[in-house]
Amino acid sequence: DVVRLKNNRAYAWPLWVVPMGMYLNKDVFAEAQVDLPPKDWTYEQFVDTAKKVTFKRANGEQVYGFSGFVDPGVINTWGLWMNEDPSVRIIGKDGKFGFNNAATASALQRFADLALVHKVTPPDFGSMKDSDVKGGFTNKQLAMIVDATGPAAQFKADKVNFEIYPIPSYKGNRVTVGAIGLIAVTAI
Repeated sequence: DVVRLKNNRAYAWPLWVVPMGMYLNKDVFAEAQVDLPPKDWTYEQFVDTAKKVTFKRANGEQVYGFSGFVDPGVINTWGLWMNEDPSVRIIGKDGKFGFNNAATASALQRFADLALVHKVTPPDFGSMKDSDVKGGFTNKQLAMIVDATGPAAQFKADKVNFEIYPIPSYKGNRVTVGAIGLIAVTAI
């Protein structure tokens, strides 16, 4: 994790890097009478599972199979759609930032299809606040969410019955992402 810059002999390292994972609310799975998927699950198994745990309760309350916090600069859900193929990266071979390739377009469409085609997300998917995503998971309105490892302590304190899974693979590719809180740099 330490990087040496050739010219100045400076060293840099991340202060913290948080991996993203998929949180599954085991009580929602039990209520829907759906078994937890295998931990080496594929994207297709994820979608199938999300469909099975999207249901309406007897009291009329809608439960959704999946949601996640989507906002500029927030990477929570990136691992779920960035695994189309190894070319889907934010820095291209030309060194420029961007997702301007066919694999990215396909991956983003697949992600949007969770709401538009599969109907496993709340109507405000993509614009939900982070607190609403976590609150929906805690209150058993969402079966699965993507987030960093940090909320686990609060979920435990709130007595949420959950398990953390790896991001599902797609076409054999397993991708996760992490948030870097600070890069520390020092001259030698």
